[in-house]
Amino acid sequence: MKLLSKLGKLSILRKWDFLYWQPKSIRLEASSYCQLRCPECVTGRKELAFLDIGQGRLTFTNFRNLVEESPHLVEFELSNWGEIFLNPELLKIMEFSHTHGKRLYASNGVNLNSASESVLEGLVLYQFRHLTCSIDGNSNETYIKYRVRGNVEKVFSNIAKINAFKLRYRTPYPTLSWQFIVFPHNVHEIGAARKHAEQLGMTFRTKLAYGSFRFTQEQKLEIAKETDLPFASISDQLENTAIWGEGICSQLWTDPQVNFDGKMLGCCMNHWSSFGNIFEFGLKGVLLGEKMRYARRMLLGTVSERQDIPCTSCGIFQSRKQLNRWVSEIEITKATFRKNMRIVCESVYLKGKSLLFSLQSRLSNVWSILSFGGASKADS
Repeated sequence: MKLLSKLGKLSILRKWDFLYWQPKSIRLEASSYCQLRCPECVTGRKELAFLDIGQGRLTFTNFRNLVEESPHLVEFELSNWGEIFLNPELLKIMEFSHTHGKRLYASNGVNLNSASESVLEGLVLYQFRHLTCSIDGNSNETYIKYRVRGNVEKVFSNIAKINAFKLRYRTPYPTLSWQFIVFPHNVHEIGAARKHAEQLGMTFRTKLAYGSFRFTQEQKLEIAKETDLPFASISDQLENTAIWGEGICSQLWTDPQVNFDGKMLGCCMNHWSSFGNIFEFGLKGVLLGEKMRYARRMLLGTVSERQDIPCTSCGIFQSRKQLNRWVSEIEITKATFRKNMRIVCESVYLKGKSLLFSLQSRLSNVWSILSFGGASKADS
């Protein structure tokens, strides 16, 4: 960590933007469509269709071209504002990624209400790394109060199918997480949901709800008992802390968000304007573009805001400005270091696992030959 501190003091983030034009991770929206109508979501409220970034799906051709033109990319987070399983080319994208040694994630979240058997099998067969399933209730009666037009029994059925395929192919992938957004109407099901997640082989975590929700004192006590959340909702958090979501800003350096059609959004919060199109000007061209470089300096607090920079319209940036609380250079250095080390360690682990499996297969073959040979001599 002393080395990281020294790197931060060198002001490399201001002077050496080119260090960040080759990220190992990227966030790439597979589909900004969603079949649900969650009331606190801009997608559910049908607002994305009227914004500059629009709605659509990532094409296999654009994904293939990006992978071939940017070999440094290793990880792709495919979920953001929409549902990845509404992309009809998802199976092709998964197969291509697997054959080219790329890792796919949907850690931001999926609702998993609609997915074909072949796609569910493809998640396992092509080693999709992780799915975060957004399930805000253990019963359908509770679930549909927020996940409007959804059906939690379909979700549980699809999870069971994924687990069955994992057993068939003898793989831990994809790992599964149950994300439970806490609302006043579902507090009573947190405990049951946690137990159910354990039965399904899923990790379980609770999350603060967007918007202003009124929790009774009894519900707040239940939340404190059943979760590790410091507050009942984001509105409660904002009343007690300075900035919500400030860690999101580091995505402009570590794993920038890209829209389905190539528009560089920078982070997962931005849904109103872009920094340029990577499918037109290339990933390097946009990341080293004047707007992106200026936005990073804005977040570092070294230049004033500009109306043509998406960050200016973000509540997180405005909170930073009001409190004079900017992204620190050492913060970005550490975040980049941690992410790259995790990628390297996972690569070493997977290669070691592959070598071990290969060795086991060879030993098994040798044992079979020896056993067959011994049996033949005995029979003769």
